[in-house]
Amino acid sequence: MHQLTVPIYRYTLRRGGEVIYIGPEPPAPEPGSSCTRMEWVPGPEEWGGRWTPPEVVF
Repeated sequence: MHQLTVPIYRYTLRRGGEVIYIGPEPPAPEPGSSCTRMEWVPGPEEWGGRWTPPEVVF
């Protein structure tokens, strides 16, 4: 039986080089801020995995 999986993301919001938010939900854009997103890719074992390289959201 196949189990459907939902992607797990980690969003990072930065402003002026400082991290102001890290979390699973996309943040609202703020003036002068940027946001990147990484996806968790499960490994072959139950507890293994890795984060993908960051992609720019805004």
